[in-house]
Amino acid sequence: MRVHPTRHFLSVSKYKNMAQSFADWTLADVFVTAKGAKQRALADGSKSPILYSPEDPLTAPFGFSSWEESSRKNLELRCTKGVEDYFTQFDEWVRAYLVQNSERLFKKKVTAEQVAECYKSPLRKKGDYPALLRTKVNTSGNNAVRIWDEQGDEVDEPKNWQDIQVRPMLHIRSLWIMGPSFGFTVECTDLQLHTPRRTCPFGEPKV
Repeated sequence: MRVHPTRHFLSVSKYKNMAQSFADWTLADVFVTAKGAKQRALADGSKSPILYSPEDPLTAPFGFSSWEESSRKNLELRCTKGVEDYFTQFDEWVRAYLVQNSERLFKKKVTAEQVAECYKSPLRKKGDYPALLRTKVNTSGNNAVRIWDEQGDEVDEPKNWQDIQVRPMLHIRSLWIMGPSFGFTVECTDLQLHTPRRTCPFGEPKV
């Protein structure tokens, strides 16, 4: 078991309510990554990053995954109603903001219909199932995701995700633009693991 020397998941919980309002959020000027992708960083009015951590733990049914061997992984989180409502409101803000600022962001006037057609939401909804939130994690390097137990000690990635709940710290990082499509990168910087308590079906032991 490792205890992180300088950063502690519980110490950043004060940021959980940072993203209450979208009113002063802005997208910066475009920058091009080393791979040639266009991105625009998202920040609030004080130029601080947008961090969001739900109160209730979520499930991660598929764990870390990727299409190819890479330290950049996908992590899909099964949403509670609160998380789904939050990112639904975020999507509404995104679509309105992109229309209002389309000439600066896209160098042309874009309609609400065009934005709706090209925007890729981080939420994925299928049938009557709760939505999945698509996030990214780094598994190595300076920005590797930090994983904590319920006592606040840093631990390794779980071998089995099926019986584990997670409370994530999410960084809504930037708008990506790829061809006609665009969407937001939501990066998971920290995960706190919760193991649900099981109830014995046979009741209390007899004395």
